[in-house]
Amino acid sequence: MAFVAFAGATGCSHDATIVSTQTTPTVTASSEPLIPVDASVDLQLRPVLQELPSGEATTPNATADQVVLPDSEGDVLLLGAPLMSGAVFESAAVKREVTGSYWVVAPVLRAGKDGIDSFNAAAAQCYEGTATCPPTAGGAHGRLALVLDSQILIASTIGAPSFDRETVSISGGYTEERARAIAAALSGRSG
Repeated sequence: MAFVAFAGATGCSHDATIVSTQTTPTVTASSEPLIPVDASVDLQLRPVLQELPSGEATTPNATADQVVLPDSEGDVLLLGAPLMSGAVFESAAVKREVTGSYWVVAPVLRAGKDGIDSFNAAAAQCYEGTATCPPTAGGAHGRLALVLDSQILIASTIGAPSFDRETVSISGGYTEERARAIAAALSGRSG
């Protein structure tokens, strides 16, 4: 069982971005209260297909493998079929952004077809803005939502067409507590 420091809603940020970095993540200690999250609960990575008007719970064109979920900012997102499970993640750490004001999540993806290769296939589709992962809200690139137990953790814009398994960085102006919560949700997935 993993422990996650979710203080209230799970939330996501429209400014969240997944990019490649060339620095090694650092892990720092925290005394923030933790709540248990069962690591066996399915974590899915789903493309954001559309932002719906607030309060809209369904869309007439949704297929059986698509879901409509709200994020913590009150936006309702139509998400496509899962492109992969959270098992692509081997571990995750947190580090301060260069400015030192915010925290980022630095996941390490598993090697091979069930890890980085699967992630890069999805990243390429989102970066190019294909029909599988189209740009939303006037953006140039598509977004991937990390969905845990029917809640959107984050819905991040993909900032590169491919990544190295140890240089992924998820930024979104996170507090240390929020970054730790996301990292804990990504860590400990069976592979």
